[in-house]
Amino acid sequence: CPFFIKTGMFEGVQTRWPKLLPLLEPEYAASKIVSAVRCDQPMLIMPLVVHLAPLLKGIFPPAITDYCLEWFGVLDAMDEFRGRAAPPPPYPVGAKGKAA
Repeated sequence: CPFFIKTGMFEGVQTRWPKLLPLLEPEYAASKIVSAVRCDQPMLIMPLVVHLAPLLKGIFPPAITDYCLEWFGVLDAMDEFRGRAAPPPPYPVGAKGKAA
């Protein structure tokens, strides 16, 4: 389960603490994923700090867990999300003989 990867798919995503929750470089993420597959690793969690999430959920009540997620900026990471731009239509919109 990699965190956000720096691709067009996650364009605009930001983290409050980039040293703790960095946006992963595609080459690094791909290398780790391929390595995990080759080693039959059942789960890959990236970056390392994400391992804390299940621990927080298991120890603390939901209100405390939510506060921790908010402090880490996880709840706001998608606020500036734009995503990959949509490709232009294959034909002019409203052209005769084509569905609009």
